[in-house]
Amino acid sequence: IAMDQRNGGRSTGPLRPSEGWRTMLEDQLALLDHLGIERCHMVGSCIGPSYQLQLMREQPHRFTAAVLMQPIGLAHHTTEPGQPWQGRNTAATRHWFGSWAQELARQGRAEESELRTLSDAMFGKRDFVFSVSRDDVLGLSTPMQVLMGKDIFHPSQISRELASLAPNAELIESWRDDAAQAAAAAVRIDEFLT
Repeated sequence: IAMDQRNGGRSTGPLRPSEGWRTMLEDQLALLDHLGIERCHMVGSCIGPSYQLQLMREQPHRFTAAVLMQPIGLAHHTTEPGQPWQGRNTAATRHWFGSWAQELARQGRAEESELRTLSDAMFGKRDFVFSVSRDDVLGLSTPMQVLMGKDIFHPSQISRELASLAPNAELIESWRDDAAQAAAAAVRIDEFLT
């Protein structure tokens, strides 16, 4: 199942700005319920891991394994060669959320005030991976594979911390720098989910 998240692509739906992550969580669970899926694996990239983590927190019995590729999060720095940066990456998060919000406003699908409230509810009051706390991750027993990000939007610091906190997580640091790494990562993911 590939989910077109509410207002993330072609799907539309009313925004419930103050609820933030909760609205998307309900959408995802409702889709699984509608399709009669009681247990499944999850694979997600970028903002996907933040959704996956809250799903595992809310209904741990439902998810047998999760692959979290280049998770987003609020971090202070990264040290990977080629794209080092210092300071908090708050502006980067605002940038990509802002681009999406501008498009929704331009299309008349949301008011700017609603979008500001939604941004604050999803990203303004939390750190780490935004959707769950570090303590939440400590309590997740679902087996996870974390494929490390390494840029300002997907900080390596977040991937490493996530993999170190989750009791049953494996970190894959290098997986997309060349075709051989990508092929090896695909095999590891397949073996993990199998």
